[in-house]
Amino acid sequence: MKRSNLIITIIAVLIVSVAVYFVFGKKTQQAAASLMQGVPQDPLNELEYINIGDYGCHWETYESGETMLVFPDGAYARSYWVKDGNKFYYVDVSGCRMAGNYSHDGYYVGRNGVMDRTVLRITKDIRPYEGKKYTDDSGICWTFYVSSNEAHLTYPEGYDYKADYEVVSLGHSAYALYNVEDEYDCWHAVVLENGNAVRLSTAGVTEEYRIK
Repeated sequence: MKRSNLIITIIAVLIVSVAVYFVFGKKTQQAAASLMQGVPQDPLNELEYINIGDYGCHWETYESGETMLVFPDGAYARSYWVKDGNKFYYVDVSGCRMAGNYSHDGYYVGRNGVMDRTVLRITKDIRPYEGKKYTDDSGICWTFYVSSNEAHLTYPEGYDYKADYEVVSLGHSAYALYNVEDEYDCWHAVVLENGNAVRLSTAGVTEEYRIK
């Protein structure tokens, strides 16, 4: 009788172990595979995008080099994905096609302006350091105060220019910056390297600023 109970117990344990593997083991393998790829296998299911040609929209490239998605009424798409053929492009908050930066939903856009699914997606939401100076090689400096929704741009000595911006969080370590005095001056900012660098895009140009 005791032996019979032991055999039943062993069989029950084996059944539970197999069930646990199929429920959790496969999910773990799938999650690991997705992580190794960097982005979901089929990101199209979660992307919000517009097809080129929808609502009469089309690309326009200007003499200054910017490419924008324009609607028949003259309006521009902002902070949105655009599907053109089998490729995805991103127009940032400035309304221009972005390159070499991450979108508001964490996907990377290559230097050619096309979504690069081989680059790991940003999933964390990291803030820039409060009050720290982020500068480029030329001395142009950004200072962020996200807690009060502010950012300030200053140029090195000899340049009489500075500007103040309203900061709006977009998620996935991305922020929209709006010049408080010039509605056409907008920047797309992404915080990188745990807050030690900020990559900013506007008018089709992307630059990186770092804490020195």
